Amino acid sequence: MKSKQPVMWMLLGFGALLAAFLYSTSRSLEVMSSFVGSPLSLTNDLDADDSPLDEADVAVLALEGEIMNGDAWVKRLKALGKYENLKAIVIRINSPGGSVAPSQEMYNAVMQLREKIPVYCSMGDLAASGGYYVASACTRIFANPGTLTGSIGVIMSFMNLKGLYAWAKLEPTTLKAGKFKDLGSAERAMNPEERDLMERMLTAVHVQFKDAIAKGRPSLSKETLETYGDGRIFTGEEAKALGFVDELGGLSETLDALQTVLLITGEMRVAYADEKKTRLSAWLEESTSLGGVNALEKAALQKLSTWVPEMNSEIRPGQPYLLPYHWFQGTGGGALKSR
Repeated sequence: MKSKQPVMWMLLGFGALLAAFLYSTSRSLEVMSSFVGSPLSLTNDLDADDSPLDEADVAVLALEGEIMNGDAWVKRLKALGKYENLKAIVIRINSPGGSVAPSQEMYNAVMQLREKIPVYCSMGDLAASGGYYVASACTRIFANPGTLTGSIGVIMSFMNLKGLYAWAKLEPTTLKAGKFKDLGSAERAMNPEERDLMERMLTAVHVQFKDAIAKGRPSLSKETLETYGDGRIFTGEEAKALGFVDELGGLSETLDALQTVLLITGEMRVAYADEKKTRLSAWLEESTSLGGVNALEKAALQKLSTWVPEMNSEIRPGQPYLLPYHWFQGTGGGALKSR
């Protein structure tokens, strides 16, 4: 009998480990089946936390995080513009910026909408670079005194790994058709002709940035824009003094100002349009807060993040960006950004 006890305990231990593994795997598969089938399935599309949208006077739409794809946000903004009862829209920005083209698409959408109704901007902690790009299209801009904004400029960084390859005894080979096809390659240093080409492109994008600001904010003097649109970041208080923002205050002050402009004497009805979230991101937030994400599930989610664009904020080499300089440090890429 005694000789059988070790075997029994071994079997029980193995069974417990197998059960734990199967449970973990089943949960991961459940996660996969929930999200892979419709990874972009959305909930709370423009639901309101306060007044229903079809009864509200003003809607507040958030723009948060890095701007990597503007399609969904532009679609939401245009959807808000179709509500005939809305007298104004407030864009609450808390973003360091992001890709150039999506920032421009958002800017254009705001410029179009402000021809119909007032579009106010309320800056949170950060509305820099691409975030300011979008803000500059608004009818009026409110910023907190400590808001960080500005960062009107462009930057591109490359990494030369030729010495590292030699140290590691690696000999990479590049085949190309086209003189500049391997421009920015980490295998070699950039030659003067390539540097000139890139600097001219950077200047062109910088001019686009400043031209957009001048169009959105005609009251801002050309001299001020040329002097301070050099990549520097300034506080909301400094931005107000320079003319990059109109008033100091938070979201509450922005809404109060709108109520006065709209001549609403009673209670102003405000709807907060929820930012679209995938079921994946909502589940991840909840599970992380409860400590319920294990190593296997994290691996599955990491794989899924490549299929769900909203979760993948990786800086991609060679793609234009509008971001403050410090966001770009250490990426090792050739991404174009503002600073």
